This record gives sequence, structure tokens and C-alpha cells, in this order.
Amino acid sequence: PGYEPSGDKSSEVHPGELGADEDMAEPHEADDAADGKDAVSSEPPKKKAKKSKKKAKKKKKKTQITFEEYETISNAIATYLRSKEDEGGADGEGTYLTWAETVAWYLDQCKGDIGSSSEERERIAKLTNLVIRRLISVDHVLIFIGDAEDGADEQLRKIAVHPNYVA
Repeated sequence: PGYEPSGDKSSEVHPGELGADEDMAEPHEADDAADGKDAVSSEPPKKKAKKSKKKAKKKKKKTQITFEEYETISNAIATYLRSKEDEGGADGEGTYLTWAETVAWYLDQCKGDIGSSSEERERIAKLTNLVIRRLISVDHVLIFIGDAEDGADEQLRKIAVHPNYVA
């Protein structure tokens, strides 16, 4: 019943790891070994199978990109959002884009790289979404503008570059 460090650092976020792909979950193996139970059990095989199905945790697959890819996407987005904010004029009201508009803009910038491949477009859109999520929640380079409405989709919320961020 004492504290035992697991040594599992999967909850830590590393620069090359953007996030988990929830649609590509796999069952976690070695749950029985982690519980410290012996392979021999007094329970009938059917009950043991039901228990192991209940215990099976879904492990999220991490998406990894190079630092150069991350830096390219994040710098392009931050520079573009900052330029849109500065376009506001003398009244001090900048133009803020939504998350979805920002992703659409970045995909438009990458048309030459994407070509006609829908798979490549989906891959870049997914990476861009993960980079924006990391820029907001981990790196704090981007911030949401305004309060979150109940049930509001994050893709529809306006984002801006944090005022203290220097590119």
C-alpha cells in the first residue's frame, strides 16, 4: 500500500510528441503482470477472460514530427496571426481568426506540397491541429480570445498570439 514509482513517463510531453491519436487506440498488454498476479489463477478461464477485457486499457498512439516541421508550422501560424492582429488599424481592434480558419489558411499555404493527394492534406491538417493545440496548452504561444461558451467547439474559438511572445 506504499508509494511505488511506476517509471512510466508517457504522461510527460516531449517536443517531438504532439499528442495522442484517439482513433488509433490499442489495448494495453501486460496488465496482469503489472498487477503482480501469478499466471496461475483459481478462477475459471471464462471469468478470467472477462476480467482481462475489463482491465484492458487503451493506449494512445503518439504522433511524432521533427522539430523542424514543428518550428515551420508554429512560426508560420504565429507570424500570420500576429500580422492579422496588427491589420486592425488605429482603433486598436485587431482581426482575430478562429482555429479552423487558421488551419484552412495553413493548408492553403501548403497547396504546392500537398498537390492533389487527399491523404497528404489530411496528414498536414492533423499535424497543424496538433501543433496549434500544443501552442495553446503546452507552449502558451497562442491564447484563446474571449470566454469559452458552454459546449463551444474549440475549432470555432478565436485565437491570437500571446502578447509576451517574441518570434
